[in-house]
Amino acid sequence: MLGVALCLAALGGFAFGTRRAGRPNQAVVAIVNDEKITRAELDRALRISTPAVLQGLVQQRLVFQEARRLGLTADESEPGQVTTDLAYQEVLQDEARFRSLVRKIILKDVPEGMKQELYDMFGAELTRYELSLILVASKAEARLIHEKTKKGERFEDLARACSMDEKTGQAGGQLGWLTPPDAQNLLGGNVGNLIRGFKENSVSAPIATPRGLALLKVGKIRRTYAELKPDIENLIVEGRRAALLDRLRKHAVIRAPLTRAQPAP
Repeated sequence: MLGVALCLAALGGFAFGTRRAGRPNQAVVAIVNDEKITRAELDRALRISTPAVLQGLVQQRLVFQEARRLGLTADESEPGQVTTDLAYQEVLQDEARFRSLVRKIILKDVPEGMKQELYDMFGAELTRYELSLILVASKAEARLIHEKTKKGERFEDLARACSMDEKTGQAGGQLGWLTPPDAQNLLGGNVGNLIRGFKENSVSAPIATPRGLALLKVGKIRRTYAELKPDIENLIVEGRRAALLDRLRKHAVIRAPLTRAQPAP
């Protein structure tokens, strides 16, 4: 096993956001298994990150190296944000690539049977309901709106006209895809348990919540193994991510030549 020398704490030679005269932009700030991270890369990342960004860059480099060793490539996906700032865009692309490769490295050797077992254990909690909301104050108003939905009036139009929740009301009541715990946290009351009995394309009777009386429309429901497999994989990735990064650090040689502290032996 190779030793680890990780010296990232005291970035004494740096003044974040500035450069010392005479220090070239290609100065090496860290070396990860003989691959260099330059000052330019650090400066670019610092524009949107915290002083701990160098450690983040080291983690990225370790994951990229491990992916190359395993013959894995990142999914071609757009970063969550789009900007005309090219340096910023590169940082976002690197972050998206990092997330994709962490996921692939972790899931590479996870058998399908383990995913199926997790689905059997947690499928009910991970089931996603396409929910919309109308929130009103009185039982009479809730009953009236419920009757109108039974007669065929559009839930979306009623939400815009009647819901006390202005944000969702303007969007036709849309809450998005929620799990029972999500719905419970958002609306309170007994909503988390009640939605488990909902059928697709139905409107609930009025439900008491701390915010008022809620009528919930259920569109589609995602509950099969195929539909929830990405969520199952997310559980595995989040549970193993820290261990992966720790293992890669322990097997790496990392030096930070521009820090005050000397690398540990």
